[in-house]
Parts: sequence; structure tokens; C-alpha cells
Amino acid sequence: MGEFITQNLGEKELSFKQIVLEHQRRILKIASREFTNTDHQKVYGNYVEHIKGTDNGLNYTQAVQAFSAILAPFFDEDIRKKTSFYLRFAHCWPYEFKELGKKQIETYEKSSGKADNSTIQKLLRREQIKSADKLFLELNLFLKRVDYLKGTIYEEDENQIKDIYLKDTE
Repeated sequence: MGEFITQNLGEKELSFKQIVLEHQRRILKIASREFTNTDHQKVYGNYVEHIKGTDNGLNYTQAVQAFSAILAPFFDEDIRKKTSFYLRFAHCWPYEFKELGKKQIETYEKSSGKADNSTIQKLLRREQIKSADKLFLELNLFLKRVDYLKGTIYEEDENQIKDIYLKDTE
């Protein structure tokens, strides 16, 4: 968010709508990258160096969770139910996923054999990313349903909205 803040140094404070739109933009930026873990190892004879990288899938799921958290006070009952459904995997540990993700694990085992802990972690991450995708879509549909972007685009100035509508009809 550093570049966003430096672009707006003249403003005394950010509006909530600016924060929401900037967060959406950041999520889309993260989503444009491949969801891979960039950890790797370098071997130097008898010495192995583990280099910790970034996990773009984890970054994406955390960004969507944060986005839902800032919008949570405005949720209606429908989006509240959908959010809790999609977030069920968000804070799930691999041992919990063995119960919650039985179907995914069974599908994997039918096609590829026994699932070890590493495989279960990969299946969990994949499920977290899928859930985050669906949640992000639902959050955007919620924003459209409550006409959030219309007010953002026209900055809630009724005179400006009337002027724009008049220009469109002329």
C-alpha cells in the first residue's frame, strides 16, 4: 500500500471507498501471478540451504480474508452465510482438513494412491485458493448488489450524477 499512500500525500485521510477499491486492486494484482510457493533449496556439497520464498496462494487467500473483514460490518444475512461457508477452509490446519476435506482426499487417493502429509497440505492450499476465488466473486457481487461502485465512481455528489445522466441522454 506504500505506492498508494505516496500517490495521495496531499490528502489528509483516505475514504473508506478508496481503501476498498485499493484493496480490490491489490487482490487482482496478486491473482495475476501464478499461485506457487517459491521456497527452494540449494545444495553445496554436504550443506543444504533452504531459501524461504513467498507463497502467492497464501497471499491471495489472506488478502481475500482481509477484504471480507473490512466489508463485514455492511454484510446482509445472505453474504454473511456465504462468507462463513467459504472461510471454513481459511483457518484450517492439515489435521482438520483430513475431516473437512474427506471428499478431496478420497478423490486424490483413487487416482494417485495414498495421500501423505505433504499431499494433504497441497490439497488444503488448493481448496483454500478455490474458496478464496468464490468468496472474492461473492464479495464483488455483494458490492454490485448494494450499488457500492456507483457511489464510488460519482463520489456521491448527486449534482454530479444528474449532470452525467443528462449528458448520456442528450
